[in-house]
Amino acid sequence: MRNAFEIARAFTLMFFRDRLNLFFTFFFNAFLMVLLGLTVADRFSMQVKLGVADRAQSAISETVIARMATSPNLKIQRFASEAELTRRVTDGTLVAGIVVDRAAGAAASTPGAPGTQVRVIADPSRKMWIEMLKPGLTVAMLEADPSGRTALQTVSIRGRETESRNLSYFDFIFPGVIAFSIMQIALSGGLALLRYRKNETLKRLKLTPLERHEFLLGYTASQLFVLLLQVLVHVGIAKAVFGYSFHGSLGAIALTTLLGSLLFIACGLLVSTLSPSVESGGNLVRFLSFPTAFLCGVYVPLDSLPERLAQLSYLYPLTPFVQTLRSSANYAAPLAANALNLAVMGGVLVVAAALVLRTFTWEEQAA
Repeated sequence: MRNAFEIARAFTLMFFRDRLNLFFTFFFNAFLMVLLGLTVADRFSMQVKLGVADRAQSAISETVIARMATSPNLKIQRFASEAELTRRVTDGTLVAGIVVDRAAGAAASTPGAPGTQVRVIADPSRKMWIEMLKPGLTVAMLEADPSGRTALQTVSIRGRETESRNLSYFDFIFPGVIAFSIMQIALSGGLALLRYRKNETLKRLKLTPLERHEFLLGYTASQLFVLLLQVLVHVGIAKAVFGYSFHGSLGAIALTTLLGSLLFIACGLLVSTLSPSVESGGNLVRFLSFPTAFLCGVYVPLDSLPERLAQLSYLYPLTPFVQTLRSSANYAAPLAANALNLAVMGGVLVVAAALVLRTFTWEEQAA
């Protein structure tokens, strides 16, 4: 363990000697984050997310929900209970919630009977949305019964106000920027290792009693230390400039960040072992990192992408990292709610780490 500690200390000191690298590591993404946060004032998505709880279970309610789902500007998510729907509106996940049930005194035994009631649950600051939804909901309910049995005066639409957490664009992008920066720094660490291999720094280390696993452990620790500083710098800027605060459990956020950091450190090490030269490694890192800013939900919600493009984004391990970190930080989602994303991240980490242990070499590969 002492050898691993000395490697971690040595490579950390080497990292901090490169001042230009320090700027691009700690402040370039932070500058872009602040610039976007100050200039983009609207909500992060043009697509309105609505939740629906169907308590009526009638032909009318199904038709109303189906009609709303055809709107390109509405993303409809069904909920089994009104309580869960209200919770999602309260934590800011949804713009509004719609509850469809029977009005008091309506005949429960007659499907599609008059007396259907629609209740819209939304924050008081979003009364505009309630007023905009009412005409469309009324028309949808009338269209649900073309025979005219459902008269306009029998349709009841009531608004219920509840406080919710309204996200700004900066709130949306901040967890994504953290994940994206971690990926960039970790992959850059792989490129640095390629340079150390080319100038025979690693070859000289091979002549020492240092074991391969000790070197990899020490280098990983060095990278984790740098990533921790980078995250703290970004959080400090976010709090100072935008008053950002985490909405979820700090433990869940920390564990997600640690897993994502280890994942991309392993990917960076894998790049260094699979690339025959610094130039090829640089091209590989650009190929891996450049599309992720647009495809993985860092700056643009996945919901706003074409369906095929959104599906393509799941080929990148950054996507589950961004989704898990954002849901934990902004929506207080428990780790159990992101079990699939965490399992994917863990699986990629295990595979990458195993390949690194198997393919790592001290000397530059022959061309």
